[in-house]
Amino acid sequence: MSADPFLTPADWNEELAGDWAGRLDDRAADDMQVRLRLRVCQLAGLQPGGHAVELGCGTGPLLADLADAVGPSGTVLGMEPQPVFAERARARLAGHPAVTVHTGPAQALPLADASADAVLAQTVLIHLAPATLDAVLAEARRVLKPGGRLVSVDQDAGTRVIDHPDRQTTRAIIDYAIPHGYMFDGTIRLAQAAMDGGAITPEEGKRWIGQLHELAQAGSFLASINYYVTAAGLNRSGPHSAVS
Repeated sequence: MSADPFLTPADWNEELAGDWAGRLDDRAADDMQVRLRLRVCQLAGLQPGGHAVELGCGTGPLLADLADAVGPSGTVLGMEPQPVFAERARARLAGHPAVTVHTGPAQALPLADASADAVLAQTVLIHLAPATLDAVLAEARRVLKPGGRLVSVDQDAGTRVIDHPDRQTTRAIIDYAIPHGYMFDGTIRLAQAAMDGGAITPEEGKRWIGQLHELAQAGSFLASINYYVTAAGLNRSGPHSAVS
């Protein structure tokens, strides 16, 4: 089994999907995530009357910000392969008539060529297999207007920092995370994935998780990971990009 459950979200049962939906909603409410979404909207360069697409919209927090950016005369399309996520996004955006949530993959957008002003993906592209990623980027380019923008927000597993006394096991867990793309969950689930994948032994994993609990109880737990926001503008001669 892959360490990254987001490789196949459409295959989840309702219980697992509901659990992850709650986690996504909790994360979206964090003040840092609120500021990040505002920055993403700024980079998209959307104007009233514009047309935006979000790939992998999850439960819809960014869709609400995009709807505000394009106003009642614009349109926003959210693409989400996970049915429970898509239904929650529809419920969240019920008061925004300009927003449509489509249950389906990002490599098959129900849009005409050169019809979107911006295509956005927040912590989505990192969860795609290479062949799927190529197809998604090609589809995004197809639907973007000349001058349109592709904006992606993703994490870099190589920058993950976990303050833990067992440096060797910590490094093994992080090294396991990088090639498997497992960056979306908390550190305890990360350790469990490393155990399941054979990167560390069950004994090492249980000891490491126990020490992590001790750190948290003592108020000295620290973990961090870098986010990168990339915005690329499309013109007839090719893409031009900037990183924030």
